Amino acid sequence: MASWQAKHRDPLFDQSTQAALERRGKEAIGAGLIVLGILVAMMLGSWSPDDPSFGSATDAPAQNMLGGIGAMIASALIMIAGMGAWMLVVAAWVWGLRMMLHKGEDRLMRGIFTPIAVALVSVYASTLVPGPGWQQNYGLGGHFGDMVMGAMLNLLPMKAQLGIRLAALLVAVAVVAAAAFVLGFDRTEVTALWQRFRRGLVTALHGTVLAGSAAAGAAQRLRKPTDGAAPRATPAKPAARRRPSPPEFEPGGRDARARADRAGCRL
Repeated sequence: MASWQAKHRDPLFDQSTQAALERRGKEAIGAGLIVLGILVAMMLGSWSPDDPSFGSATDAPAQNMLGGIGAMIASALIMIAGMGAWMLVVAAWVWGLRMMLHKGEDRLMRGIFTPIAVALVSVYASTLVPGPGWQQNYGLGGHFGDMVMGAMLNLLPMKAQLGIRLAALLVAVAVVAAAAFVLGFDRTEVTALWQRFRRGLVTALHGTVLAGSAAAGAAQRLRKPTDGAAPRATPAKPAARRRPSPPEFEPGGRDARARADRAGCRL
């Protein structure tokens, strides 16, 4: 009788309440994943090779934002996976948003393959040239990325430089495919992202062409007055008026006779 009553007793909550509690639980898990991603990003972003870690013993205080524990974890992640460790941050944020927005949360089990995506990103990062600030004895992909890339170059029957480029291309394709699967993207979402990317690319190219045409037109308008127009003539100064010179007196002319007449009159 007791077992029959236990099997047929009414549930504690009705169906709508259970659904609401389930949604709130997923949202709480999503918020926790976002917080976890922020903490990992803080650890990796403030990582310093001078911090005390498994590979370096020092009495200096840790510069990591999460203290000594953060410095130890960040040093281990960078040493093993290099820049591929940032894939952990991306996965935590994407799945956190999915759980909070209730979009694709039914594909959460794909997240267990995140270490594979981290490994592929590490291998791809090992094909990149480190910047001047990278002073480690391993590449951007950590020890794991360098080891796998070295094995791939030994298998490729070509020069090292060409082999690195080919390996980088192949690994990049694998990274995109693995990331799309691990982050829970389906065909509909991939198609929508591709359409947005294509429209954005077309808009950017169109804006670049318009900006170039406008710049060329402005430059042509600025050059036109100096290159095509005839030089402006400076106005000529008006010639100064000349005073008439006194007439030259001829010995037998009219003026001479007038002077002679005046002289006779005075006599």
